[in-house]
Amino acid sequence: MDLEKAKEYEKSYFSQVFGRLPLLFTHGVGEYLISCDGQKYLDMYAGVAVSSIGHSHPQLINAITEQSKKLIHTSNWVYNEPQLNLAKKLTELTNLETIFFTNDGTTAVETAIKLARKHTGKEKIISFEHGFHGRTMGSLSATWNPKYRQTFKPLVPGFEFAKYNDIESLKAKLDSNTASVIIEPVQGEAGALVPYPGYLKEVRELTEEKGVLMIADEIQTG
Repeated sequence: MDLEKAKEYEKSYFSQVFGRLPLLFTHGVGEYLISCDGQKYLDMYAGVAVSSIGHSHPQLINAITEQSKKLIHTSNWVYNEPQLNLAKKLTELTNLETIFFTNDGTTAVETAIKLARKHTGKEKIISFEHGFHGRTMGSLSATWNPKYRQTFKPLVPGFEFAKYNDIESLKAKLDSNTASVIIEPVQGEAGALVPYPGYLKEVRELTEEKGVLMIADEIQTG
């Protein structure tokens, strides 16, 4: 398939929800992607920064192949050993107490929001101007950009926005009904905005002082 055929197929068979680059990749080698016309591109996307594992690495291919000979998928209604071993390794690396796996970033955010409200019994979630957390209803409610939000209103109630990199703005938003503050340590879609040194520590100390949970959305920056 060439690029023009790919565009034709998308127009005919695929929902028109993406603004794609005019590129059709057929395979990848290491850190490079190869297009249908044989051009080589350095892969700086890495699945929007969440798949920084390269392409066609023999060790990765072998791991996928060996697992495919055993189990492709099982429900969470039953145990499976690789999932449990990975959870154990992640808790050891992060010092987190427990792990829960989701299919994508927006589901992780939805889960975190639900946990915060369930744990605290409170409603209000504070996120930040220019922040992006996903496109499902809860995560979209925490996402600032009006172009993503407008079509789907009314969104989930109880969300407010503070100014990023401005601790006084956050202080003004916190109240007795605040369940959590959700923040990207580095704002991704906003343009890789890095906070001033010590800002995240201030956010954590403030939320601890007020008895508010802090959700770190590191889906792009982790």
